[in-house]
Amino acid sequence: MLMKDGSTMKRKSNWSNSEQVIFLKRLGELLQHGYSISQAIEFLELQQNSSSQQKLNQATTILKEGGSLYELFVELSFHPEALSYLFFAEKHGDLSDALLEASSMLRRKNEQKEKVMKIVRYPIFLIICVIIMFTLIEKMLFPNFQALLQSMNGEETFLITVLTNLPSVTKMTFFFLLLVLALCFLYFYLHFKNLPASTKMEFYLKLPIIKSFLPLINSHFLSIQLSNLIKGGLSIHQSLQLFEQQTHKKFFREEAADITKQLTTGERLDNIIARRGFYEKELALIIFHAQSNGSMASELYHYSQYVLQKLEEKTTRVMTVIQPILFAVIGLMIIVMYVAMLFPMFNLLNNL
Repeated sequence: MLMKDGSTMKRKSNWSNSEQVIFLKRLGELLQHGYSISQAIEFLELQQNSSSQQKLNQATTILKEGGSLYELFVELSFHPEALSYLFFAEKHGDLSDALLEASSMLRRKNEQKEKVMKIVRYPIFLIICVIIMFTLIEKMLFPNFQALLQSMNGEETFLITVLTNLPSVTKMTFFFLLLVLALCFLYFYLHFKNLPASTKMEFYLKLPIIKSFLPLINSHFLSIQLSNLIKGGLSIHQSLQLFEQQTHKKFFREEAADITKQLTTGERLDNIIARRGFYEKELALIIFHAQSNGSMASELYHYSQYVLQKLEEKTTRVMTVIQPILFAVIGLMIIVMYVAMLFPMFNLLNNL
């Protein structure tokens, strides 16, 4: 929902991400084939289910009252990434391409999410099964072993004591981790979310794994949007002013304000980007080369596609590492569980 001050209020969308991908793609294609925005939406409305038709029909009143396509999608609560594409698109006038780019971006996000779910779904199921087995062993098997050992006057060794107490230690560790997570959530809710976006970004860039992805994500978004805006006839200063006006990327709103201040003092854009530390090092070199050749829009666009490909390759590599680690952890848990069951049995046999 669009507020009076131009900001947006988050609410859950009735459209799934996959539905948003299809709708954005079809709308972009219809615009490319000469349909007006109203005609294209009316055509697509006929293909939606009754709930989506009702929401879409309500939202199209925004267009009839002179509103923008961006405001319509805000009303439909589409994905913030897609909304950011549409915000900039209405400023440089290439709506059809922006719709297709937004659709492609959401599709990639969905595919990556599906890949992650496929990788972790089975290991999580195994971990739950192992936890259940640990609980059953603790509640049913170990008490019988201890009773039998005492009845035979067997000696309870240190190893047996450790193994019999292992489930309890595991549960305590689990609850400790839950407590840590709860405290982290409380810290985020009360303090972290109110910090400046640049401070948050600096914190994220210190986290393992995440720090290798964020510069790529930031570089892609900045390069693709700057490319489109410059191609639409805007200058660097005008483009940065639009970054300050958008509400879906708080980090880039703050970045644009800071970069603009430094540009007014005579600093070069490539030098500013090189010092920021939030982007890939190559971005500053691309900007320097593009400014020298007068081909900023095209070079930034090609660089954004290169970064996108690099991001997908890195995601694939990380995913191929995560699954073996998960299975190794599960395997270790199963081995410990079997040792915990079998060792007391062997000890009883030795006492016979």
